[in-house]
Amino acid sequence: MEWIHFLMDSRSVMSVFKRAPSLKGVRINELTLREDGPCMSLRIDLNEFPLTPPEKWKTQGANRVQLTLCFIDVSKLAIQGWGLDNVGDVALEKVNDEADLQLSIEGSGIYIACCFKFLQMERISAYHDSSVGS
Repeated sequence: MEWIHFLMDSRSVMSVFKRAPSLKGVRINELTLREDGPCMSLRIDLNEFPLTPPEKWKTQGANRVQLTLCFIDVSKLAIQGWGLDNVGDVALEKVNDEADLQLSIEGSGIYIACCFKFLQMERISAYHDSSVGS
């Protein structure tokens, strides 16, 4: 099952992309933990840019999409490694019939895993990344 099917509402992503963008080799910019929920927000840079981006993104000269995902009712959280180049593969899967879901991020020097109940899109945005195309 594609990761987008785990979102409570996938319309914001699907309004920009024709299909679910890959979460392989994404840059993890920020990880935020909050006790309400408990929740964990994950801000990542995608490697894909939509073929037909919103007009606002074209005007801004954007070439990189950034997602902030919120994992709700987080448990069994494990974090190993964190540095200046946090790149990894993000995987989501259903772990049992009781709607428990699992996140795992594995990359060079980083490992993050947790169970969660719900996934929400907090934000989708774009910016100009000068390293793209270099």
